[in-house]
Amino acid sequence: MVHRVHERYAMLDGWRGVAALAVVFHHVSHVPVGGPAVMCFFVISGYCITASAEAALRNGMSFWSYMRRRINRIYPPYLFSLLFYISTRIIKLVTTGINDLNRPVIDFIQSATLTQWLTLVVSPATNPIDNPSLFVTAHWSLCYEEQFYLLMGIPLFIATYAQRKNGARDIFKLVWICVALSVVFNLFIDHLSYGLFLEYFAMFGVGCLVYYRLSRLKGNPMRWSIDLLLAMGCIVAMMVTLGSERDWEVTRYDDLMFASGFGLLLIALHRFENWYRRSRASFILGSIGLISYSLYLVHQFNLNIVLAFTDRILPEETPYFVLIGSQIAVHVIVAAAFWFFFERPYLNHGSWVFGKRPVFVLSRSKE
Repeated sequence: MVHRVHERYAMLDGWRGVAALAVVFHHVSHVPVGGPAVMCFFVISGYCITASAEAALRNGMSFWSYMRRRINRIYPPYLFSLLFYISTRIIKLVTTGINDLNRPVIDFIQSATLTQWLTLVVSPATNPIDNPSLFVTAHWSLCYEEQFYLLMGIPLFIATYAQRKNGARDIFKLVWICVALSVVFNLFIDHLSYGLFLEYFAMFGVGCLVYYRLSRLKGNPMRWSIDLLLAMGCIVAMMVTLGSERDWEVTRYDDLMFASGFGLLLIALHRFENWYRRSRASFILGSIGLISYSLYLVHQFNLNIVLAFTDRILPEETPYFVLIGSQIAVHVIVAAAFWFFFERPYLNHGSWVFGKRPVFVLSRSKE
């Protein structure tokens, strides 16, 4: 007989909040911490989507139901953020005469469907943020997220139509295969972005492996093997980076180093989960984590507006760190309003209370 012991992993929401604040801080202060923060998002997404796909298999959910939930969760807020962006650009056109919307029709179609990555397939760029079809450069990561969701749905699709009962094992195999392919792909092509999932799957894969390490694998040898793999990921990525001739240029192996290190940190800090849940930081960071998707969606195209607002209400002698903190606070307030009206209605968890979000469940089986 199998008994399941459930643990709530609230730290994931807290780390999501930290990562979202880091991205905003990157854009308002120009301190380059946004890249590592996005890698943290990828790791967290890898963890959460793997947990979601496994739960869907256990509950007999079909591939189409799984994708409906993903689309319902991601697309409505994203489309509303595009409308928000267009409205701000219209205001900018009226007030300054600068037309940021004078773009090809195909850019609007790709942005509406989150298929901007197709542009890079034809015309690769050094960095995915250099994709000319992006309206908001911060949205580049969503294209990879979309492909990751589709990929993780493949075992569900197979289980639905082939009546296979070992779908969870298929997910585990798929993760290992794609991580290996991603590492090899980036070993040879780390200087160009083609918009394909293999470029960043290793970072998502870290989150997948952390999920299995903390919740599904039984026996210390299996868990320690993942710890060793992540440690090796840090070391190998560092060696590749140090051996690169592109001084000070961030490569995807730098990203893999950050992702692997963050994965090890999640594993190490899991033992402090109960203490964290009782702390005030759990409420504060969890609340920011709750609105992190909205914050990520809308902050970048409001940077100048928020800067002008804080410059107007704050005295000229305001210390720099107070000015930066004030801008971040305004971005959080705007994102909270956006979350309430345009993201909250589409969440898959029913009623949500600010700061009391249901957190991710780790289930560990014991015979």
